[in-house]
Amino acid sequence: MAVNLNDLNLVEEEVPQVDWDAPEGGLYPPSIPVGDHDFIFKLADDPYQSIQREGKNALQVTYAATTTVDGTEKTLNYQRVNTHRSAGMVAARRNASAFELLRALGTRVTEPTAKNIAAALEDASNSAKHFTAGVQWRGYCDHGVKGAKDGIEVATRPSKKKVAAGTQFAWPRNADGQFELFVTCPKCKQGMKVNAEIADFHLPKDGVTTVASSTNGNGTSSVNI
Repeated sequence: MAVNLNDLNLVEEEVPQVDWDAPEGGLYPPSIPVGDHDFIFKLADDPYQSIQREGKNALQVTYAATTTVDGTEKTLNYQRVNTHRSAGMVAARRNASAFELLRALGTRVTEPTAKNIAAALEDASNSAKHFTAGVQWRGYCDHGVKGAKDGIEVATRPSKKKVAAGTQFAWPRNADGQFELFVTCPKCKQGMKVNAEIADFHLPKDGVTTVASSTNGNGTSSVNI
């Protein structure tokens, strides 16, 4: 039986506006704005992995970082740091990301073995230590083909090397110079799923550093790596 629309008592003035150029459904803007934020540190449930870099094994640590945006708590999960330090990093006086995280937490490990690093990070996690870090936005597109060799990234902090190679593009900005909340792939023009992530760490402004000894005083020997 056909429905007579006149019998539904619809009010035409209440029909909502339509944004025909809105981003594709299922795409969301990054949860945390670009820039520096104060975070609470928390280790992941299974935080430790072994990774190989330049033929050597290194410790990788997975953690979460929580901050407040407009009165609402927002958490970046699955953030990772590791203990690998290449010759180029040494020459540039750049630390491994795991040690930059420790410095940001205000913790100095006197004997930086894997067990002592893990123990210091567990102390920081259990005590909900704060740290300050810069956030960037990054997105990846495989053009609908999983594992595509021509996949590309967009980033608010693009790498000059990757840009030159054509594998990364700078994040687009609007007419006011602000980063766009939604982006499309520069190649296939599909909407891209993007994430906020920690890009760098900052030293504590108060200069307070906690020294973690080789025994750490809280059961370093119980940490299994």
